[in-house]
Amino acid sequence: MGLGIEKIKKLFTKDNRRTERLVLPITMHYSTQNPPTESSWIGPIQTGDVGGGGLRFITDKKFKKGTELILRLQLPHHADPITVQAEVVWLDKTVKDREPAYSIGVEFRKINAEDRQEYVNFICDKILTNYLTAEGLVK
Repeated sequence: MGLGIEKIKKLFTKDNRRTERLVLPITMHYSTQNPPTESSWIGPIQTGDVGGGGLRFITDKKFKKGTELILRLQLPHHADPITVQAEVVWLDKTVKDREPAYSIGVEFRKINAEDRQEYVNFICDKILTNYLTAEGLVK
């Protein structure tokens, strides 16, 4: 394992998900309305971690598992946000700014192919530029 793959694996959160999550904040808004109206968006919120199949964020609103959310993800250096239909798959009580809050895990359910490619390219680019040298070695 010449690239130090174990070091790269430590950058990801460990759990039972189908895809690993990268600790990488992305600014997002969410709406419980489908289709969302401009006034229905809640945010901005910073994600806690992201992966190819979902993400985690903290909010003061409690959701039931199975709740459908529309996410608007604003990737850095991208003019237009990415819209994703997602479903709440887990939640945990937490604290935000000394107030009760919820850590919400969502799984992506629907995202158009162009947006998915942009999202995956963003994540891959961050992994490569932040954690590997130009020669492909772990920094």
